[in-house]
Amino acid sequence: MRDLLPYLKLYKKHWFGLSLGMVLAFCTLFASIGLLTLSGWFISASAVAGLTIARETFNYMLPGAGVRGAAMARTAGRWGERVVSHNATFKLLTDLRIFFFKKLAPLIPGKAVNIRDADMLNRLVADVDAMDHVYLRLISLWWLAHLASCV
Repeated sequence: MRDLLPYLKLYKKHWFGLSLGMVLAFCTLFASIGLLTLSGWFISASAVAGLTIARETFNYMLPGAGVRGAAMARTAGRWGERVVSHNATFKLLTDLRIFFFKKLAPLIPGKAVNIRDADMLNRLVADVDAMDHVYLRLISLWWLAHLASCV
């Protein structure tokens, strides 16, 4: 994690989009938990109500609407999280490419490193593409797991 600190400073510029993506992912997590809980209860309660005299008084509509609402909230949250976090990540990658280019441009005319230009370009592209996954697959998932364990 210490090696990532210089690059994590670039994240401050896009903090709103990245944070909004995490909030939407957290809302998606809560909607998924609510959907699983409500649908499990609804199936069990419907089975019990069908076997007893409660079948005349059991309200099938309200829990059904709750399941549909939770499913729509989960779908909308997942879609919003993907759109917002990928947009912020692409903007971050733009800044990251510019950052790397500014650091590497002075080295190229003097050939300070015995690496061919194509190899240096391939390394740059591979490193920036690897940084693409830092937020989407490491930071946001770690933060979600941390928040979920607190709840």
